[in-house]
Parts: sequence; structure tokens; C-alpha cells
Amino acid sequence: MGHAPHTQAMVHFYGVTKCAVTCLTESIRYELQGQKNQIRTTSISPGLVKTELILHCFENTSINAPDLCTQMKVGETIIRPVEHAM
Repeated sequence: MGHAPHTQAMVHFYGVTKCAVTCLTESIRYELQGQKNQIRTTSISPGLVKTELILHCFENTSINAPDLCTQMKVGETIIRPVEHAM
């Protein structure tokens, strides 16, 4: 949902900010690779999570927002690296 243009009101801001964060993270990754240091970056984009924003964005549509959302809560997600992202 965050890496493409949207026609729904309010959703366009979400897409723009998610795309900007992804681009910034990738740019920093390339800069750090050029410095030959041990610092790594990565960006994690979860699927739709049931939040007030998502529910509000789809409230006046025929789309049932909870059906689009994953069943996990953001606070339950723990990410541990298993290898370096390149």
C-alpha cells in the first residue's frame, strides 16, 4: 500500500511518507557502503495493520478494511537479523 499512488482520500499521504522513508534508507545504505564500514541499514515494511488510519481511510468505501489487515499487532513483531542485507 505504501509504494504506489492511491486514489483514496488520506491514503496518498501514507504512500508518500512510506516511499520517502524507503528511499532515504536505501540512500544511506549506499553512502555507508561507499565508506567501507560495518554499519548496515534495512527497511521493513509490514503488511496492513489494523490502525485508526487504515479504518478511517476505508470507512466510506465498499472495502472492509479489517479484511485487508494482517492479524498481527505491531507491538508483537520482533525482528532479528539472520544475515546482512545487501
